[in-house]
Amino acid sequence: MTNDLIMISANVEQNGFGNRETRLKVWRRLRPYRPTVVWRQEMPGAADHARAVMYEAEDPEVGVGLRGWLGERSATAVFADMAVFAPVAEFPNPSLIMQNPPTAVGLQLRGAGRQSRPVIFTAGHFSYAVPVQREMEAGCLSTFADRTVRMPDGTLRKAYMIAGIDGNSYPHQAQDTPGDVPLPHLGDIGDEPHRAHRSRRGPDGTDRMDTDPHAVLGKAGVVDVAHHLAMAKGCGTGLAPTMPASDTHGPATRVDWVCASRPLLPAVSGCEVIDSEETSDHDFVVTRWDLDALLDILRRPVPQPTSAFELARES
Repeated sequence: MTNDLIMISANVEQNGFGNRETRLKVWRRLRPYRPTVVWRQEMPGAADHARAVMYEAEDPEVGVGLRGWLGERSATAVFADMAVFAPVAEFPNPSLIMQNPPTAVGLQLRGAGRQSRPVIFTAGHFSYAVPVQREMEAGCLSTFADRTVRMPDGTLRKAYMIAGIDGNSYPHQAQDTPGDVPLPHLGDIGDEPHRAHRSRRGPDGTDRMDTDPHAVLGKAGVVDVAHHLAMAKGCGTGLAPTMPASDTHGPATRVDWVCASRPLLPAVSGCEVIDSEETSDHDFVVTRWDLDALLDILRRPVPQPTSAFELARES
């Protein structure tokens, strides 16, 4: 029996465009992995009819069988296994600048005990068209790695973060990481508006591909687990493209990432990209986490807030 927890990030284009069979096909694709967490991007329609689509997604017979939290404007969602995790906090949109509000849920790993550190599981989706906005959104999203959660017993705990993100941009280490998808050249992108959407003007006045959101997250200690595994363990399966080549978008690219607070990285045991089987324009990112290692990390003593500034970051 495996001792891994499976966590999957899945962007399903426009939630299947209202097609129920497409949505159900997504859940059939994910169920064999027996995920304990699923991050979803693009959830339009999930709040319609008193959230009937969300409840269907939670159904173990036709959905993924996990409890779900739907973010503002049905932009994103988080699903989690309540036999494995206990919810301790929910967080609102961190900033009005977020075009697609993230979903952020504080969960405590049940096996780690009530004194353990919580993890804020966050589904993120950065702006499609505006590079400067994506950079700001990455900064806003990184604040979930800097939260203090007041637990039900009244104690304060510094939280970690694990996020599934559609970055609509590129990994900042791609050129230096063996096996990572190379950054496209601007001329490889056939659609002129899309060239503007995916590039930024560099300090020398030339255009460069947008890698800033990924770099902001890394600087904040929220690390791309696929890159970590490739560099630390020589495992590059997570570096596969998540968006196929197209006439408009150019060559295949890796725009979907699972990122985690740096102290959690020793618990990451695997990452791979799986075919979405024609349910989406993105492939899905599957990550594996060693349960024993994660339990050990989360059970370590939690530093208490020591300043008014830290207390101000309480949820």
